[in-house]
Amino acid sequence: MNRLVSYFMAALTVPETDFWVNLSPYEADDVIPQQLSDTDFGRDLLVQDYVLKQVAASLTHPESALGKKYWQSVNG
Repeated sequence: MNRLVSYFMAALTVPETDFWVNLSPYEADDVIPQQLSDTDFGRDLLVQDYVLKQVAASLTHPESALGKKYWQSVNG
């Protein structure tokens, strides 16, 4: 319950335009707004973005069966 309250408080205090995270290796200096990074919500968003990227990478890995099909369809 405390985590939900923490999320709610972040939603009230962090500007709407600052609700984003970005773990792109091409934009290492632009990962998360400072105010959001100070909240549980922001830290949890970073964790979820990391997990999402791991899942996407595992599904599209060119040596897996699904990844081979994916890259064949992308490359034509």
